[in-house]
Amino acid sequence: MSLIVFGFIVYLPFFLRSFLCPRHPHVLNVYFGVPGSGKTTFAAYLTRWALHENAIIRFCRKNQNFLTRPILNSRFLKRRIPVYSNVPITGAYRLDPKADIGTFMIEDAKVIIDEAGIEYNNRNYKSFPKEAVYFYKYHRHYKVSVDVFSQSCEDMDVTLRRLAQNFYVVRRSLVPFCIVARRIRRRVGVDEQTKQIADLFFMGTPVLDTRRIFSPPLWKLFNSYSRKELPQKKWERW
Repeated sequence: MSLIVFGFIVYLPFFLRSFLCPRHPHVLNVYFGVPGSGKTTFAAYLTRWALHENAIIRFCRKNQNFLTRPILNSRFLKRRIPVYSNVPITGAYRLDPKADIGTFMIEDAKVIIDEAGIEYNNRNYKSFPKEAVYFYKYHRHYKVSVDVFSQSCEDMDVTLRRLAQNFYVVRRSLVPFCIVARRIRRRVGVDEQTKQIADLFFMGTPVLDTRRIFSPPLWKLFNSYSRKELPQKKWERW
């Protein structure tokens, strides 16, 4: 009996926290990893988190009256956050980064950019729209968080890298069907070799700066092999 009471006391804070609205920091995060490391799976995880809504809020939406309206107006219960993504993820709005970012209003939302090395290639910096530069620089003013995914942090435009508050390296965990995203911390310092002011990077702590997710429930939210269809050609033999 004592074990049951002890277990209830331990679980109670986590149960109560599930009803509260978690923080939605309006930051720009960059995730990178080798092909097949689980970047799109992690994007699906972030989408599912944003779209999740507290059961009490869902009930109050369906039964709006003078008793439920104060609950709906409360900021302490988790409610869905719209997600705009350029990769097909169930529940997210379809986004064209080059045509939509900075052109159409996006606020109080989460923006997910996959394959940033293609959308905003660092060798094609002149094609980075000025409207998009403005939006990314002022994304906090729009109350928007941005999650950028790429195979390398260097193949995307430097504008995104300079605006990023957090960097994460994504890899497969030693635990089967799990993915790990470990934070790379950044601080401004003096390079010992060049004696110039520079951004210095170092790996975060294995526990506090590491996020682990279980992949299988997320696989149904996206198609890992989605692609742009190309025209067929009749190939001639040599």
